[in-house]
Amino acid sequence: MSTRWVGVAVLLACATFLVLVTLAAAHYPGGTWLDRGRAGHSFWENFLCDLLHAQSLNGADNRVASRLSRAAMLAMAFALGAIWLVGPTLSPRRGHAALFCRALGGVALVATIALILLPSDRHPAAHAVAVIGATLGGTGATLALLLVLGAQPSDRRLAALGWLAVGLAVGDLALYVSTQYGGAGLEVSTAAIQRIATLVAVGFAAAVGAGLVRQRKPRS
Repeated sequence: MSTRWVGVAVLLACATFLVLVTLAAAHYPGGTWLDRGRAGHSFWENFLCDLLHAQSLNGADNRVASRLSRAAMLAMAFALGAIWLVGPTLSPRRGHAALFCRALGGVALVATIALILLPSDRHPAAHAVAVIGATLGGTGATLALLLVLGAQPSDRRLAALGWLAVGLAVGDLALYVSTQYGGAGLEVSTAAIQRIATLVAVGFAAAVGAGLVRQRKPRS
């Protein structure tokens, strides 16, 4: 498959994620970690992983939303995996950074699939480890990709999205770890930052995908 077709697939995967996760949220019965009696889905208070639960946090059947969200997140995992593995072809500047991008991207992809298939309601410990692995691997892969792409004028918007995605991912991971392992109380900001980080990550993946589509010919 040429890099241009990979770019098309990435754009379709990003669109699929947005559509399916919106449908999953619409079918989520309700409940957040701060208010289990809440009706419906809260964009700012629910974690994406809440949508994967067999039962929503208010105790209702959540099978429809869980299936939709699982498909959505697998689509996004494909999009991110593709940009980490193929994204370095956008620049002739390769070397070790491209190798790190692909290696760490592979680790992040495996961890992301694991956290999707091991939801926190049934596998809390494994899910937490997968979240940390996916975030660390993905952050490292994105940093390596940014180094490969460089700071050329045509790449400045892409670089800005990438650096924003990295900063939000690191901040959200710090809040997650402090809550999960450090005894800190859960704050609304943890879920809110995750949502913003997710949207920025989708935007970054789509921007890389668009770059692959515009590429005139694949580079070895």
